[in-house]
Amino acid sequence: MIDHIRSSLRACFKGNRRLSTTTIDSLVKAVVSVALGLRVAHLIDVAHVTSDQINELIILLRQDPQCQQLLVLQFKDRYTFLCHRHELERHVEATLNQPNQWVYVDIRGKQGPPIQRPCPEIFLFWLQNRLQPYLLSCQQQQEEEKEKNPLYYSSVVPSYMVVLTGFLLEYPIMYMTHNETDQVDQELDEWEMIPNCLGDRSLLLVRVWLHQPKAFWHDYMLLSYSCPSEKLIDFPEQDPTIKKKNSVTMITPTKEVVIRNFETKFQTRFHQLEQTKKNGFFIKDTQLEISHEYVTLDRVAL
Repeated sequence: MIDHIRSSLRACFKGNRRLSTTTIDSLVKAVVSVALGLRVAHLIDVAHVTSDQINELIILLRQDPQCQQLLVLQFKDRYTFLCHRHELERHVEATLNQPNQWVYVDIRGKQGPPIQRPCPEIFLFWLQNRLQPYLLSCQQQQEEEKEKNPLYYSSVVPSYMVVLTGFLLEYPIMYMTHNETDQVDQELDEWEMIPNCLGDRSLLLVRVWLHQPKAFWHDYMLLSYSCPSEKLIDFPEQDPTIKKKNSVTMITPTKEVVIRNFETKFQTRFHQLEQTKKNGFFIKDTQLEISHEYVTLDRVAL
């Protein structure tokens, strides 16, 4: 599978001289992690990818039996996510059933502070009326053994793209920069500078690592996310401390609870993969690590 993924990526990006061997190797690991189901999705952000290129790539990738679960979500040619269909289905279903198991933080404006908001209705509408029907059609095509459509294409980049990105990349805390009055198909103005209040603010940076010395993964960062350290949001089942400010419920858990919940999900997924005969080989002698540190940056770009 690894060699097949590498050759597929090289064929897709053969004309791009900016992609170094190191970058391609990192992208190979990202695709492998999604194909194995270690991640729901990976954002391809190392190169500009046209719809023709991603079509070619997903067709090549899916020729390998272990890559049959891969599909692509593309928003114009600006945001391209390579996804694991089954894990994405579970992620969507879990979110629609209990949308407030995740935390949504409004970071608009330079001054702040970050404010917790309810799950955006526009985001739920998109999941239920755009993404879920597409996934159901993929499942039906598989059951009927028809030709599959492994590419979901959106002709607009929605204004709530920051939330969608956080969701697809499985961030437990998602940032919000859109307006509550935005429409579901309202396009993000990429030329508009939207200030956020994350600059000069202490952030907790959480990273998930795979360590496999002198082997495929070596020291590979599977994913990372950040959240404001002064207002970490706990999951509902943890019985957090609840404070009220301007009629907005603000939940303040401990850092340890957030890390433990996040770590549990990936540890469980990792151990399940270890126990499978088919894919356990790929993470043999591999250690999963969750690291966290506090950082402060002058500006934070999203």
